[in-house]
Amino acid sequence: MIEFHGMRLRESVAVEILRQVDWSATPVGAPAGWPDALKTALQLCMNSHFPMTLGWGPGLVTFYNDGYVPIMGSKHPAAFGRPALEVYAELGEFLSIRTQAILQHGEQFYDENALLMLDTGRGPVEAYFTFCYSPVADEGGRICGALSVATDTTASVLYQRRTDTVIALNETLAQHRWHDPVGPALARGLRGNADDFAQFALYGAGADGVLRALLSHPSDLAGDLAAGGAIQRAIAAARDSGGRIKVNRVDERRFVVTLTDDAAFGGDAFALAVQPADHVDARSGYQEFLRMAAEAVSNAVYRMLSDQQVYADVNRRLDQRERMYRLLFEHSQDGIFVCDGGSGFLMVNPGACRMLGYSEAELLALDRAEVMVDEDGTATRALAERSEHGRFTGVLKMRRRDGTEFVADLSSVAFLDPEAGEMRSLTLFRDATDRLRAQDRITAAARLEAVGQLTGGISHDFNNLLNVIIQGAEDLVGTVSGDAGESAELVLTAALQAAALTRQLLAFSRQQPLERRAVDVADTVAAVAEILRRGIGETVEVVIDVAPDTVAHVDPSLLQSAVLNLAINARDAMPGGGRLTIDGAVMELDEAASRELGIAPRDYVVLTVTDTGVGIAPEHLPRVIEPFFTTKPPGQGTGLGLSVVFGFAQQSGGTLQMRSELGSGTRVSLYLPSARQPPPAAMAAEAGEAPAVAGRRLLVVEDNDLLAAMLTRVLEGAGHQVTVCGSGEAALQQLDGPERYDLMITDIVLGAGMDGWTLAGRVQQRHPEMPVVTMSGYAPPAAGDPVGRPQLPTLQKPFRPKQVLALIQELLAS
Repeated sequence: MIEFHGMRLRESVAVEILRQVDWSATPVGAPAGWPDALKTALQLCMNSHFPMTLGWGPGLVTFYNDGYVPIMGSKHPAAFGRPALEVYAELGEFLSIRTQAILQHGEQFYDENALLMLDTGRGPVEAYFTFCYSPVADEGGRICGALSVATDTTASVLYQRRTDTVIALNETLAQHRWHDPVGPALARGLRGNADDFAQFALYGAGADGVLRALLSHPSDLAGDLAAGGAIQRAIAAARDSGGRIKVNRVDERRFVVTLTDDAAFGGDAFALAVQPADHVDARSGYQEFLRMAAEAVSNAVYRMLSDQQVYADVNRRLDQRERMYRLLFEHSQDGIFVCDGGSGFLMVNPGACRMLGYSEAELLALDRAEVMVDEDGTATRALAERSEHGRFTGVLKMRRRDGTEFVADLSSVAFLDPEAGEMRSLTLFRDATDRLRAQDRITAAARLEAVGQLTGGISHDFNNLLNVIIQGAEDLVGTVSGDAGESAELVLTAALQAAALTRQLLAFSRQQPLERRAVDVADTVAAVAEILRRGIGETVEVVIDVAPDTVAHVDPSLLQSAVLNLAINARDAMPGGGRLTIDGAVMELDEAASRELGIAPRDYVVLTVTDTGVGIAPEHLPRVIEPFFTTKPPGQGTGLGLSVVFGFAQQSGGTLQMRSELGSGTRVSLYLPSARQPPPAAMAAEAGEAPAVAGRRLLVVEDNDLLAAMLTRVLEGAGHQVTVCGSGEAALQQLDGPERYDLMITDIVLGAGMDGWTLAGRVQQRHPEMPVVTMSGYAPPAAGDPVGRPQLPTLQKPFRPKQVLALIQELLAS
C-alpha cells in the first residue's frame, strides 16, 4: 500500500499514473485540496479488483483502476484526469444525458450489454459490457461525481447472437422443399447477422471440377475468390482429406467452409465463403461458429439438388438428423417444451418433467400458466416480448407439482409450423438457483471487501489514538483522587473496551496481525468447554466430539475466541435449553468442493458448532456475517461476533459455512488449514521480569506524532534517551550516522515508503547486534502471509506503558 495525500492505495499501474498527473492543471485541482468524499470514492475505485471508473466534478474528470484499463483501450493512459465528455466524445448525447441526470438529480443508471469498440492493436474490435452508474455525494449531500462498475459480457452476447443465427437459418431453410429455390432463403438467413456475415458467397463444383457461383453478397466477393483459385484449392483439400465439413482460412479476414460428402451430394462439392465485419474478432471462436452454421447451410445444399433420387437420399439424411434431434430432445438435462399458438403444451422432454415433477401425460394436459408464475406480471411481459420480437431470453419463476417455486433461466423462440400453418414456440429452461446463489456470494464478497478496507484503515489510525488515551488515563489514575480519579478510571476502562472493539473490526476486515502456529484443536475446544460448562447453565447440554490429532495452522488465541463466540451465540439461541455440540475432524477438499466454498483444495480442519435453538430466518441468513447486523433485541448484541469469526477464518486461509432452519437450530462450520506437522514456532514477545536498565539510547520510528510523543514521554520517564524518526528512510540515515543506539522500536505501517518489516530486515543486516521491537495493530492485505519475515518481539496496539517498558527492560538486560 502507498500513501497519497491521505489516501491508502494499492500499488498498481493506474495508481502510478494517478501520482504522475499534474492535477493542478485539471478541473479538480491539486490533491491537497480534494474533498474527503472524492478521496473516499477514489480509494474504493483504485483498491477494487473489479473494473471501476470514477468521474468527478461538473465535467466528470476521469479516474479508473487497473481492471478498467482494457476497457479504455487506446484511450489509456491519456484519459486520466480529462473530463468524460472529452474522453468519450464519440458517445455524444448518450453520455451527456446521463451526466446531467447523475449530477443534477442523483439518478442511477444500469446499461446492459453496451457495445464498445476496443483497440486491440489490429483495429477496433467489438466488446460488450454491462455498466452500473451510481452518484457520489460530498459531505453536504451535493452530487459531485459518479462511480461505475463494469462487467465484460462479450462472450455471452456473441454466444446468443450466433446461436440465434443458427436457429434462424434452420427455421428459414426448413420452410423450403427440395424443388424450391433455396438461394434467396439462404441469403435472408445470413443477412440476419450482418456482423458475422458481412460478405458471403456460395459455390458448387461437380465431379468434372467446373466451378459455379450460386449466391454472392456482394457480387464482387465471388469473382475475387474464384479468380484467385482459393475456392478450388479448398474443395480439393477437403476431398483429399475425406472431411464432410471443413473450415479453411483464406487470409486474415476470409474463410471458406467446404461440404464434400459425395454420397450426400451426388458427386458435387459445395463451398461457402464468409467474411465478417471489420469489428468482429475472427480469432475468438469464430471458426467453431462457422462449423455450427455449416450444419444449417448443408440443409440448403440438399435443396439445391434437383434430382429425385438425390432428394430421396437427402430425406434419409434428414431422417437421421431428426433422429439425432430427438435424442438430444430426450436426453437434454435442460427442460424443453413446445407450445401451440395458445397456451397448451404440444411436446415436453424428460428434463422438463423431471424439473417440474410431472409425468409427460400430466404435463401435456396442463395449461402453461399452471407452471409459469405470473404474480408480478413477469411471465406476461415475457410472452409479449416474444410476440413482438420473436424471442425472449431472461429469468422467470416456475412452479413444481408440489407447489414449490424456483427461478429458471429461460429462452423461448416463436416459429411458424409450415405444415400446420400456425405459430409455435420452443422453450428451453434450467434451474438458476445455484447460479443466482453464486452471483449473490460474489456481490456480497465485493460489498464486504469494500467495508473491510474502510474499517481496516480507520482501525489503524484509531489504535494510535487509543494508545495516547490509555497512557494519559493511566497517568491520571496514579496521580489524582476523588471525582477526578474516578473519571480517569472510567476513561481508562472505556479506552480498553474501545481497543477490544478495534480488534474485532480488524478481525472482520481480515487485517489483524496473526501469530500462526500448529494448534491442537481438541485441546482448544476442551478448554473452551470448561468455561462453557461453568457459565452456560444447566439447561444446555454440551457435547464435545473432536477427533484426536486434529491440528490446525492458525492463531491459537483467535481460534479460542472464535469457538467461544460461536458457542455463546448457540447458547443465546436456546433460551429454554437444548443441546450444544462441537465436533471436529480433518477433511480433504477436492476441486469441486473447494470451488463451491471458495477456498483452495487441500486438507482442512472442519470445526462445527451445532445448536437445537430457534434458528435463523431465511431472509436473514445471507446477512449474518455482515458487521453490526444482529437478530438479537437492541442492547443484547453488537452484531460483530459472526463477522469477526468469518474474518478470522478467511484471513487464516479458510472460510465459514452456515446452515439454519427456523425452529430446528443452526449449524456453523469453520474450515481452517490443517497442519499435519507443526511448523517452526515463531518468536513470542512476552514481557518477563528483568533487572532495571536505564540511560540507553533508543530510536523510535513512528509516523503518528501523538503516539511518538507518548512513547517519548514514557521512555524518557524511565531514564532513556529517545530519538524519533517519522519514516524508515530517516531511521536508516540516523543509524548510519555517528550516534550509536541500543534498541529500535518501529511501527509496521509507516505510510509512504518502506514499511516496518522492510526496515527491520535492513537494520538486522547492518546492525545484527541491536534489538528491534515492532509495533502492530493492523496487517494490510497487500502484506500477505508473514512467511520469511524477521521473527521479532511485537507490541500489539493498543498497548499499555508498562508493557513496552517491561519488554524493553528484558531485551536490554539480555
